[in-house]
Amino acid sequence: MQRVICASTESGEILWSAAISQGNPKHDYEGARSTPSIDGERVYAVASNGRIVCLDIADGSLVWDRDFSEWGGRMMSGWGYSESPLVDGNLVICTPRRRSGDAGGTRQEDRQGGLDHTGAGRW
Repeated sequence: MQRVICASTESGEILWSAAISQGNPKHDYEGARSTPSIDGERVYAVASNGRIVCLDIADGSLVWDRDFSEWGGRMMSGWGYSESPLVDGNLVICTPRRRSGDAGGTRQEDRQGGLDHTGAGRW
C-alpha cells in the first residue's frame, strides 16, 4: 500500500498518514515514486497505479480522487506512473498518458490533464 505521510518539521513526529492506493499496485516495483505537491491547504499526490488524490493538509482526509484511466492514461513501462502533480494557482496539472512505445518528445498522443482544486476537470 502506498501512503502520504505528514511529519512535524520540528520533532519528526508523524502527524498523520493516508493511504493513496488500495493494496500494492501490480507492476515491477511496489514503492511510490511521486513527489507530493502542496498548495497551503491541500496535498496532491499520485500513486504508481495512476490514482491522483487530494488530501486535507490538516489531517490527511481524502478531499477527492481521480484515476488517470479517466483520461485514457496508460503506463509507459512496467514500473508504473512516476508523476508529480504541478500546482499553479487553482489548477493541478498532470500528464497521465503518452503514446505506447514513445519514450519522449511531444506528439498529438501525449496528454495533459488539468483539474481545479475541487477535482473537476478543466481540460
